[in-house]
Order: sequence, then C-alpha cells, then structure tokens
Amino acid sequence: MTTKRSPIAPADQLRVLTSGASHFFGFHDLTPWNEHTDEMVCLRTGTREDHVPLHNDVAEVVIVEEAGGAPTPVGSTRAWNWQKGARQRWLPALGRRVIAFNAESPTGFECRILDLDSGEQRALNSALYDVCDRAGFGLSLNFSRLFQCQPGYGYDHPALDPLAEVDYARDGILRVDLSTGESSVILSIQEVLDRVGMDPSAGAHYFTHIQASPDGKRYLFMHRCFLKSGGLVNHLIVADSAGSGFRVLLDDKMSHFDWSDNDHVFVWCRQNSAIKKLKESKLLAVAKVLYRLSRKIRVKAVRQGLYNESFRKIDVNTGASAAVGKGVLTEDGHPQLNPAHAGLWVNDTYPDPDLAQTLMLYHEPSNRRVDLLTMRTQPSLKETCWRCDFHPRWDPGGTRVCIDSAHKGNRQLCVVDAHQAIREILA
Repeated sequence: MTTKRSPIAPADQLRVLTSGASHFFGFHDLTPWNEHTDEMVCLRTGTREDHVPLHNDVAEVVIVEEAGGAPTPVGSTRAWNWQKGARQRWLPALGRRVIAFNAESPTGFECRILDLDSGEQRALNSALYDVCDRAGFGLSLNFSRLFQCQPGYGYDHPALDPLAEVDYARDGILRVDLSTGESSVILSIQEVLDRVGMDPSAGAHYFTHIQASPDGKRYLFMHRCFLKSGGLVNHLIVADSAGSGFRVLLDDKMSHFDWSDNDHVFVWCRQNSAIKKLKESKLLAVAKVLYRLSRKIRVKAVRQGLYNESFRKIDVNTGASAAVGKGVLTEDGHPQLNPAHAGLWVNDTYPDPDLAQTLMLYHEPSNRRVDLLTMRTQPSLKETCWRCDFHPRWDPGGTRVCIDSAHKGNRQLCVVDAHQAIREILA
C-alpha cells in the first residue's frame, strides 16, 4: 500500500539549515548528529559543483547547530568527494564532542580525530571508511585505487599514482586500532579472487562501500571489477571483523544497503542469471542497448519485473533472502533503518525525467510507504559523479531526517520533521 503526501514539503516540515557555499554530509550509512542531537557535522566548500574533487579542492569540516547560527569551522580536508564527504562522523565512545574525518597527509591519506572541547587532535596513518569506536577499531581500504576505479568515491593525491600496478595480495581491507594507529590487512583482494574463481588480470578489481554491523563483529563490502570487455562484476561480501572468514552473499548487480540487525541486511539487487551472463559476455554491446531501452520504460514496476530487481532481506549467516517492498519500492534508493522503530526505513529515489527526487518512509512489516516530499534537483547535477542525492539519515531519536538537497541551487544541509508521518505509517 502506498500513501502519497504533498509533492512539495511544507515550510514547517523542511528546514534548510545552511546557505551560501555548498554544505553537505554525504552518504546514508552515517548520521550527521551527535548523540545529544544538538550539533551536526558536515562539510562546507566553495568548490564548483561541476567536477570530481581533486587534491587542490579544499573542504572545511564545520559544526552546525540545528537551533540556528552560523556553522563553525573546526578543520579542513583535501580527502573528500561529493558522495561520501570525508567520512566525517562523531565518536561518542571517545568523548561527548569528539569527531573523526579523513584528510590528506604528505604521502597519502589519514584520519584525524579531534576533541572539540579540548582542541586536542591526533592522526591515524590510514583514512577510515567505517569506525567501530566502541570496539576501538576502524576499517580502511585503498582510497587512491578507489579514485582510479570509481572517481566519485575515492580521493586524489599527487604523491600517489592511481595507475600504479596493484599487489592484490597486499591490497584489501585494513583493520586500524584507534588507540595505537596500528593497522593490518584482514582481507585481501587476492583472497576474494581465489574464493570466487576470478583471474586477477580480468580487469580492475577494487573494494568499496564498507559498513560494519551494529555490534561491530562483522562488516559488509562490495568487490567490483570493471572487465576489459567493458562489463562489471559485483560481489556483496560479509566478513568477520577479526579477519577469520567471509561469505559471498550476492554475485549480480547490487547497490545500496543497510544492516537490519546483526544478522540481516537489506540491499537493492538484481536476480536474473540471463542478464548477468549477458553483461559479462562478449555480447555486452547488446546488453547495453537492451538496458538503454529498458530505462525508457516509465512504469517502474514493469521495469522492475523485467530485471527482477528489488530490495531483498538477506540472512548473512545462511545467505537465504526474500524480496522486500514488491510493488511499493519500485526503484533503487538510499535506505537507512530507523534507530527507534524496527522495520521502519527512510529511503529516497534518484531524479526522474522531470528532475524530481522523492523522500519516503517505508514500513517493512506492513509493506506500506509514505512519501514525505518531492523536490527537483539541478539539471547540471543529474547522472554525474557530483550529483546531489538526498542520502537520508535519521537522527539518533528516529524522528527527524537529514538530507542534502540542491533544490535551491547548490547543495545545502536540510532537516525534515517526520513525527507525523511516522505516526501515520505505524498506525
């Protein structure tokens, strides 16, 4: 069942917190709020929204008080991108006002940990993709390699050659101790290639989208390979944070995901072996033509049926999965589970042909959806590496949603009050 709301958010529902230079948080797997929900962390930059950030593009790390007032700069970074920021976040286990963000170092990238009260700052020798502050470690990968393979998500650095030959036995996911900064590879690209039976020379292999489970004992990530034929191979993998083992959950197209609990994840993916084989074969050109034709099908439910794409809930222990949101969630989005209400998501859509993006709630137990708002992005941003997706994130109390939106021009940090919609969808 789908419940539609006003196509444009009422003024008392949407608040634009920032103005002027571009302000944004980034991806949907973190939250900009601290635990007390009185401060938010984000990036501010004067960089034009028309290219992938390079090393000479600087962003400030700023603190925004939701109650009002000008953002307060607390640091700067050259290790950032439009989609995931500098992976800036709060570390409540290390202090009430402690943040972390990735930045450049003379030889590469680092993670800076800053206590806003004392001003004390220290740096870890590895930039971090995700952090388990209560468990005392972070997870890292090769951000220069990521920049080469998927520029909208990695970092540029003049001291690093992204085209340099990669030793897959030494490149992979690192576990970094937050106290000592010591790091070690806990899962290499070569180990994954051995498990899935892929030739290292088949194309450019890389890891991306690391997300730790709520208890920090496991993490999800994607292995991707751009084949020399032009095709793309995907694997969604769950691994033990101590480095003792891993399981391949999906081996077809997949994109955005979140943990439902410590044993289950939901992910937008495709389960169509015929299309998978076609995209990995020499008939890739045919596959691309068919894909472009399918994109013109305006009825998303029909297109969803053709490709057998949907959100699926997967048991990471067994690999068993089931479709979620059939007929209601008809396209890819950026979901995040509500921290206070089991089975309640916030989600969004990519811009449609009219540039409209929709923000919604979804209740898994009842398969109901409530649309919160629809706003139009800028034509110059659509389908680029510097696009402005909503990337919705809950506050710790699970009643407000933060989004990045370019509906007024450049991207700004916005907050949507979801109290009423939550009551409606849970009724």
